[in-house]
Amino acid sequence: MLLRFRASLTFLWITCTRSPRSCSGFGRTSPIGGTASSCPRTRVEPKRVTSIADRLNVEFALIHKERKKANEVDRMVLVGDVKNRVAILVDDMADTCGTICHAADKLISAGATKVYAILTHGIFSGPAISRINSAPFEAVVVTNTIPQEDKMSHCSKIQVIDISMILAEAIRRTHNGESVSYLFSHVPL
Repeated sequence: MLLRFRASLTFLWITCTRSPRSCSGFGRTSPIGGTASSCPRTRVEPKRVTSIADRLNVEFALIHKERKKANEVDRMVLVGDVKNRVAILVDDMADTCGTICHAADKLISAGATKVYAILTHGIFSGPAISRINSAPFEAVVVTNTIPQEDKMSHCSKIQVIDISMILAEAIRRTHNGESVSYLFSHVPL
């Protein structure tokens, strides 16, 4: 039996800066089946985020984050509606996981029904694993750029995506003088 449902997917972009002047972010929402939030720690160019959101046919929300010093969030503000949506936090890396766990709590308190995190590099040092275990994440998805077997044995929420094929293809294309940007729309399997 095939079940069909419609819901909204919202991507949330979190930006991290030391000063509010250099912070920007974006995300979008559309009917597909869930709500999502994503949070990069570095400055996000609105055109790039708009392009990604358009490709995914989603609308946006923003989490503005300011740091006074490393590994310490001074303030975090949610701009946009995540009520009754599934939130997907997207970041380049997570070390102690204080930021993404704080963001997850903020999203749940703003009415998100579920929260996921997608990270390129899961460093997971210090209190990261206990923070993830205590946070309201359904799953924390990371690539295999850093071995995660030990971390996965202590945290069932961590899931790993193998990116070896896409990295190999990017290296091959670079070596042969071919377009690497081709991979943005044609992922090798």
